[in-house]
Amino acid sequence: MKKLSLILLALLLCLSTACAQTLPAKDPAPVDTSEPSAAPTAEPTAEPTAEPTAEPTAEPTAEPIPEETMPLGAVSGTEYTNEYFGLKLTLPSTSWIFYNQEQLNALNGSTQAILEKADLDAFLEKAGSLIIASGSDLTTGNSCTLSLTPSAGVGALMTPALLKLSMENAVEPLRQSFVSMGYTVDSVQVETAQLMGKTVPCIHLSASANGSLFETIVMVPGTDYLLSISMATVGENLSDSLLDMVTSLD
Repeated sequence: MKKLSLILLALLLCLSTACAQTLPAKDPAPVDTSEPSAAPTAEPTAEPTAEPTAEPTAEPTAEPIPEETMPLGAVSGTEYTNEYFGLKLTLPSTSWIFYNQEQLNALNGSTQAILEKADLDAFLEKAGSLIIASGSDLTTGNSCTLSLTPSAGVGALMTPALLKLSMENAVEPLRQSFVSMGYTVDSVQVETAQLMGKTVPCIHLSASANGSLFETIVMVPGTDYLLSISMATVGENLSDSLLDMVTSLD
């Protein structure tokens, strides 16, 4: 599991960089080069009659600024909920468990507490990505992993076409990462999968090392962050079906 998590982190860095590179540049705003016109001469007007002074009124009370939603999400029992990305992941059976915070810290190679957005941004600037939730089937070895990367401020602009292009740029680095970990890679392709009732671009990977591994990776863009959802199955190619665990909060 840790090997796969390290490979996924490398992939996320590739995707984050590719997302920024694939966005079209904005055209500069037009500059007004016309000559300024002469100001018209004001006609004399009569002196205004003084209006009665209104009674002073109390200043309106400013509305409190709502706290910014953190994109980390939270686990409760067999459910993981992330309001920032508007989704929920429900484990399908009692043989599945979520990793606790200590285990996530081990996967991320850090014990740093992330309590505020500033903490998160500082960690991502240094590490590049963060595993925020992970679950595993103790019977089959199948797994799900949710990871966060910064979107370089372009997450809201990421269309499915741009996400697909970013994934295509990450295919070869992903292949090389698996090979370097001792896997024989049979196939890495950008195709489509169903996520929360929508057809989305995904990476399908099949590899082998003392058994067959199948993985499906999809991306969910947010305003400032990208969420990667990776579903991996061992022995049977069922990784797409695990995406049914993810549902929308709407």
